[in-house]
Amino acid sequence: MDLYNEKNALSFTLKMDTQVLKSLVLCTGALGVKYLVSVLATVIPNRLCGEASAEDLPLLEKILGKDFDKEMYRSIQKRCACVVSNDQESIPVGLAMLWLAGLVTSTSATSSESSQSVVRLTQVFTLSRLAHSTAYYFGVPGVRSLAFLGGYVSSLGAGIVALKGLGGL
Repeated sequence: MDLYNEKNALSFTLKMDTQVLKSLVLCTGALGVKYLVSVLATVIPNRLCGEASAEDLPLLEKILGKDFDKEMYRSIQKRCACVVSNDQESIPVGLAMLWLAGLVTSTSATSSESSQSVVRLTQVFTLSRLAHSTAYYFGVPGVRSLAFLGGYVSSLGAGIVALKGLGGL
């Protein structure tokens, strides 16, 4: 017995404004690469603060000397781990809100205005997340806070745009 036939198949087409799609794809890719770099950046401080394997230690001692400052690298390790943790908390939620807003605005009556809003919010979110991580690495607290706020507000704005598109606001 064939359970699938064309009469019972659910079919739908998702349409999205080209500019919105380009913006979302580019920014999602950029943030994916940024996250990968952040994860890889934790490897070096992990090795330098004493978590090196037995076979890595002679090479590290050859490069840095036998008495390199492990405590200095421990603070860098902590900062790198915080960047990764913060990315894991903020980026998925922000991107989900932006993609939802992009999908919803493509079907709404005010799609042109809303589409431009989604493009701008996506750009602000991406630049804010890049600035936040950079400021976190270099220990610039004021810039880090402003960048976090920019990412948070753009995520919130995407949610508002999505609600407007759904007729909820």
